[in-house]
Amino acid sequence: MDFILRPDRIDLWLSYVADLRDETDRAACRAIFTAEERAHESRFQFDSDRDLFIVARALTRSVLGRYCGVAPQDLSFESGPYGRPRLSLLTPGCQRISFNVSRTYGLAVVAVGCDRDLGLDAESNRRQWSLHVAQYAFAPQEVADLLTLPALNRRDRFFEYWTLKESYIKARSMGMHLPLRQFAFQRRPANELSFYIDRRLNDDPTRWQFVQLRAAPDYIMALCIGAHPDGAPQLNALRASACLQTIGVARLSQVC
Repeated sequence: MDFILRPDRIDLWLSYVADLRDETDRAACRAIFTAEERAHESRFQFDSDRDLFIVARALTRSVLGRYCGVAPQDLSFESGPYGRPRLSLLTPGCQRISFNVSRTYGLAVVAVGCDRDLGLDAESNRRQWSLHVAQYAFAPQEVADLLTLPALNRRDRFFEYWTLKESYIKARSMGMHLPLRQFAFQRRPANELSFYIDRRLNDDPTRWQFVQLRAAPDYIMALCIGAHPDGAPQLNALRASACLQTIGVARLSQVC
């Protein structure tokens, strides 16, 4: 792995909580945390939530540190206008990096790009879902699509739409400040994907590319990628322990 930023490539780093073997591994992760991050970890009530935080934060620091060429504990983060974390301008080598982090039950993912807007969401379909949530958060055409499906197929479609919508609002760096019902996705025949944006959002849907992937049957991810003169990027997926002690190819299947 070369850890070189290129506009024509996006690297996806996956780390599973199951790879966090014992207290020695946890201690190695904590060694690169700030005092604030260690205090945050101590506030988790459940071990599973605490371990997921450890893996996600250690993976983020380890990966970005390698791209920036600095020790992971020396990275400095700040919040953007809507609270999205970004590398501080004080961090050497960070000026061109775009990154996004997502974590869900048992899995943390970090997407790293260069000179592009980037949004990532990963979800486990073991999470609870409900049609009520869809009716509140989805656009009318997305809800209508859910209702046309057999009941057994609605869970997967719910999480497909949920991750796509999350990836877009994260790429826009606005989070829940962006009205979820004012943009919509729709599955077409041959698994094609359509994307619509209400004119009130003042955005052009053609400037975004969406890729949806499965890391395993239980996990679905969506990546929202901003347009770039170099065109669509190559996706490079890797699996690593939280502190990059082991690196291998991640097995992903593309949904669309």
